[in-house]
Amino acid sequence: MRIESLREFVELGHSLSYSKTAQRLFLSRATLAGHISELEKELGCRLVKGGSPVELTEAGAVFLSDVKDILSRFDDACEVTVSYTHLRAHETRRH
Repeated sequence: MRIESLREFVELGHSLSYSKTAQRLFLSRATLAGHISELEKELGCRLVKGGSPVELTEAGAVFLSDVKDILSRFDDACEVTVSYTHLRAHETRRH
């Protein structure tokens, strides 16, 4: 499972539009749909119902909530790591 695909799913879950999401993320609609389809295959369930607007399935709504939390924690972990690395580099230069 790719982090980028999770971010794309979150964006789709907010906009409920493949076209708007693809445009916002600078992807083709087909590429975005392919990424969402890959997620569904990996999870073994449908996340979205087609149509305009897109509708999240029950599983999709639960997944969206959890993925938002996971991505938030992931982003926090990245920030902490970068900050720590910069701090260590600064301390090393001072000694």
